[in-house]
Amino acid sequence: SDGYCTNSRGERTAGLQTCDPSRERTRNGCPTFPDCIPAGFCAGPVLGGTTLATRVYGLEMPVEAYPDQRWVRMPEERLGVLTHPAWLSAHGGNFEDDASMVLRGRWIRENLFCQTVPGLDLVMVQAQLIPSSEERSARERIEQSFEENEDGNTCLECHSQMNPLGLPFETFNHAGFVRVDDHGGAPDGSTLIDNLPDPTLNRSFENPIEFIQALAQSRYARRGFIRHAFRYFMG
Repeated sequence: SDGYCTNSRGERTAGLQTCDPSRERTRNGCPTFPDCIPAGFCAGPVLGGTTLATRVYGLEMPVEAYPDQRWVRMPEERLGVLTHPAWLSAHGGNFEDDASMVLRGRWIRENLFCQTVPGLDLVMVQAQLIPSSEERSARERIEQSFEENEDGNTCLECHSQMNPLGLPFETFNHAGFVRVDDHGGAPDGSTLIDNLPDPTLNRSFENPIEFIQALAQSRYARRGFIRHAFRYFMG
C-alpha cells in the first residue's frame, strides 16, 4: 500500500496515521474497514468506514473518515432533534414495548412548553403496566393498562398531559430505530392533542413529521427555548 485510502466514492484520501501492522487489526488497534484497508495504516483518529453507526438512521453506508465527506441526506422519516436516535433513545424505555411515549411526551411538555407534570412521588394510586405480549404494541399495552386499572381515570389526569405528545414517536422503537413492524401491525404515529397552550397545535396529527413541522411553527414552543436559554445563562 502507498498509505492512501480509497473511500466509497473512489476518492483517494491521505492524512493517515501509521500503526504497527503486527498488531491485531481491531477497533482498539488498527481497524480494518470495508473500503479502506492499506497495510500498516489506520484511518486517523476518527473511526471511519463502519456501517454500524449509520444503521440506526436506516442507512447502509460507511461513515467517512473525515467530517467534510460525511454530508448525506437523511431518510424521510428523520427531521430534526426529535427524530434523532440520541434523543429517542435517551427518552425511551428499556424495551421496545415500554412506555416510551410517556417519557418523550413529558420531555416535550416540560422542555418545549415550560409546563410541569407532577412527579411519581405524588402518585397515590397503583400504577403498573400489564404484561408484555407479542400481539400487543406499546400503544395497545398502555391503553389496556388504563382500561384494566380501577384507577385508570385518575391516572389519565396526568398521562393526558404526556401520552398524546409522545404517541407520534411510536413509529420509532425505544432505541431510536424506525419500526418496520409493530407486533404484527403497521407502526402508528397518529395522535390527537387537545390541551397544549398553543391552540394551533390542538388537533390531530398522522405522523411525527407532521407534528414536528407544526411545533417548528409554534410561537409557544419557540418561547420555551428562549426561556430555557435565559434560565441557563442566568444560572
